[in-house]
Order: sequence, then C-alpha cells, then structure tokens
Amino acid sequence: MVETALRESYEEIGLDASSVSVLGEMDDMFTSVSGYIVTPVVGLVDEPLPALTLAPAEVKSVFTVGVDRLLDDSVHRTETRELAGRSYQIHFFTIGDDVIWGATGFILHQFLRAWEGAVCEAVSRSRS
Repeated sequence: MVETALRESYEEIGLDASSVSVLGEMDDMFTSVSGYIVTPVVGLVDEPLPALTLAPAEVKSVFTVGVDRLLDDSVHRTETRELAGRSYQIHFFTIGDDVIWGATGFILHQFLRAWEGAVCEAVSRSRS
C-alpha cells in the first residue's frame, strides 16, 4: 500500500517519494460513491515543500494548512446525507475558499482524531 500511495502521489501531484518519510497506514475505508477501498498512508514531507506538478485530469489544486488550523472547530462541520437508503456523516473542512470533504474529509477527520490521541498520550507520558 505504501508503494502504491507514493506512486499515486507522484503521478497526481509530482511528489517525489524520496522527499517523504512514511509514518504508517491508517485503517482502510470504503468509499460508497466510487466503490473503492482506500488505505490512507501518512507521511512527513521535507520542508520547504518541493515543487509540485499537478496532473490536471486528477487534481484541481494543492494547498497547505497546519494541523493546528485543521483542529480549529470553526473550520470543521458535518452533514448527514443519504445514499442508497443509508445515512452517512460527511465531514467538511473550510479553509478560506477551499473546502475539503468527501473521502478526503473523512480521512482527514480520522487522522486528526488519531493526532489528538497521540498528543494526549505523549503529554500523559511526559507527566509520569
């Protein structure tokens, strides 16, 4: 999965795999609209961010935003939607004029919950 994620990142935004330090994989998720199972892969990218080349058929734009901003309650909202008789909670993150939602919003929401858990655990360990 990691190799696939790095290949896709290169094909879609021109991100060279050598600039990524892979941290690990998150839980698989099923995307109800496309029918795909997605395995999110988390990594750190060298700073400054290397120049990217977007594949216009795949990616409209790229922007960066800090985790602290994404954790701000004012940028996150949810909506419940129905598809084929099932209800789904959709996560939206609004950063300026950009909105992250759909599968990416769901993955981002999971990542942020894991991030908060890891930070809380690190703080607890430092106090012991």
